[in-house]
Amino acid sequence: MKNKIFNKIIINATNIGERSSGIGIYSLSIIKELVKIETDIFFEIYVNKKCKPQLDKISFPGNFKIKWVTKYVSPDYNFIGHLLRLIYSNLLSILNRKNIFFNTSQLEVSFFNRNQVVTIHDVIPLLFPEFHKKQYFYFKKLLGFALQKARIIITPSTHTKELITKLYNIPSWKIDIIPNGIPDYFLKKNEEKQIKEEYILYAGRICPMKNIKGIVEAFYSIKELIPHNLVFIGGGKEEFKKEIRAGRIPKKILNDNRIILRGYVDEEEMNNLMKGASLFIFPSLYEGFGLPPLEAMACG
Repeated sequence: MKNKIFNKIIINATNIGERSSGIGIYSLSIIKELVKIETDIFFEIYVNKKCKPQLDKISFPGNFKIKWVTKYVSPDYNFIGHLLRLIYSNLLSILNRKNIFFNTSQLEVSFFNRNQVVTIHDVIPLLFPEFHKKQYFYFKKLLGFALQKARIIITPSTHTKELITKLYNIPSWKIDIIPNGIPDYFLKKNEEKQIKEEYILYAGRICPMKNIKGIVEAFYSIKELIPHNLVFIGGGKEEFKKEIRAGRIPKKILNDNRIILRGYVDEEEMNNLMKGASLFIFPSLYEGFGLPPLEAMACG
């Protein structure tokens, strides 16, 4: 492919939700770092209206333009939100075929733009289809087609690069490994401890892949031997009820005063809870990268 100078980059960051986690945090961090770079390149960033409070905290220079799209093109609406983002991404990419088009995750790939740069965080639905029945067809039949057309593929780990090469027959030279970094708020000092008692902390989504069942079983096996509470952040009671209905965890956790469900928290509270924990646990069954342990290490 001939080298070409691009003066404009389109960034599809519609995966930043009202309460960002995982991919949304990655996209937000990318934007925060890009605004620090002095360049003549013009950036046009597409985000949904639900993440406006987070974008309002960023001071954008003159070469950035924010384009707001409907709040429904958001991860906050689960599978429907994913589908709408995929459709929107492809419409947007058709209109911007002459520019670099950066999709910050595998869930919004373009099938038509050969100037696409896309980050593939993982291919978990192919490895664990029993937990991702709705996404399996997309990863099995459609994602590979889009990756064949992509200009550059970014991935956070050597292992994920090897999987992409093997599963989709993508040449390794087309894939760049750029490890994830941690948000800067984890580096801030904060002496305030929100929970006075000693506690064990888990931070992440509440779903089978994260092995919530294993966390709960392990805690109950040692609960009477330790003084620590178990604190979950990153999911509310509805996510736990879904795990209960599936028979993976017992109903009693909802009324156990030694298990604290903090739900989604803001940056300051996340930082405080990480720093105050006696132990951080992350027994996920599989990760493309696994950012929370890195964040916990930064908190000391």
